[in-house]
Amino acid sequence: MRDEWLVPTSHVKIGSYISHSGPDPKRIRGYLLEFQRIVDTQDVGHLILLLKELIPDYNPGSRLLKLALSSVVSRAGTAEIEISA
Repeated sequence: MRDEWLVPTSHVKIGSYISHSGPDPKRIRGYLLEFQRIVDTQDVGHLILLLKELIPDYNPGSRLLKLALSSVVSRAGTAEIEISA
């Protein structure tokens, strides 16, 4: 993003996000509540969607995608699964 950058941390693969605009506390609280709901329900599929929303560059690995898809299928049972493009 144009108004952000990452600074190095002690771990080579982890950077710290820096931005000139301050975070909106209400939005952060909403995201934290959504993360809590995801943890409570162990909803891997929604976790991936939320991470993609928050981190545009995020691309989960194939192992995580398989886990998410198997979670969705097991929750759907015999019902049809809607796939949106």
